[in-house]
Amino acid sequence: MFKNVLILWSITSMLGLSELSAQNFTFGVGFGGMNYQGELTSGGLGEILQITNPAFKLSLTYPLSDHLEFSLSGVFGKIEGDDRLSRIQYRKERNLNFVSKINEFAVSAEYNFLSFSGDFADYRFTPFIEAGVGVFFFDPKTYFLTQEVRLQPIGTEGQGLIQFPERQKYKLSGLVIPFGAGAKLRLNDKMTISLALDCHLTFTDYLDDVSTKYVNYNDLLAGNGPLSAALGNRTGEYFGTAPVDTPSGGKRGTSSNNDFYYTAFLSLHTQIFGWASNVKGCPRF
Repeated sequence: MFKNVLILWSITSMLGLSELSAQNFTFGVGFGGMNYQGELTSGGLGEILQITNPAFKLSLTYPLSDHLEFSLSGVFGKIEGDDRLSRIQYRKERNLNFVSKINEFAVSAEYNFLSFSGDFADYRFTPFIEAGVGVFFFDPKTYFLTQEVRLQPIGTEGQGLIQFPERQKYKLSGLVIPFGAGAKLRLNDKMTISLALDCHLTFTDYLDDVSTKYVNYNDLLAGNGPLSAALGNRTGEYFGTAPVDTPSGGKRGTSSNNDFYYTAFLSLHTQIFGWASNVKGCPRF
């Protein structure tokens, strides 16, 4: 966690925000949940609840006006998916699964619908929307014979094989577009609580290591090794048989749709120095 705080502070320094008035900065800590949407989830409520994982968020916010705020944030959590949880028989038989940590660092703008930020705020409560851009890091893994296996290096969809020159190993980092909405309530002159739901759009279809078509078992075995061959097609495990040796080209994923993850956070924000605003009295709605 200390490393993550240092990263956020480094970004702040590079952007020159450290030269702004310190008394206007607000530091936030949020706790909530993280989930993902991709090939290994069908969106059923029961499945979503089973693969929702804890997440936390650190943020540093500066008010540009009574409606607009600028924010630096770090989001840290975990996503996962498992075909065994699906109600769809095809997915059960496909039998793929993954888990991955997510570390995201972003800059964003928050727009408060009511006058809420800075020294001239009129309201103690406001709904808001937010959008930004950042970078994120992931690394999908699975378990095979009690062994944790990193999936990207072994090329389960034929990445690196001469038969598939268009399939290159995907990067484990990339751009992310976080956006969402929520509401804020000022507890006192220095502290604010917020609730926000955000979608984090990515530009990769490999959060779950699944995107395109199967590659023949023997081709994977010869080119990428036994782990790649065993984990490229896990249907045999589902039926308790030997690995299924199907021809290359069968559908494994849907490459036309990128994966994304989403978060929900309840956050507490505190003014680093001074007062958050001159608002007095009860909340105005």
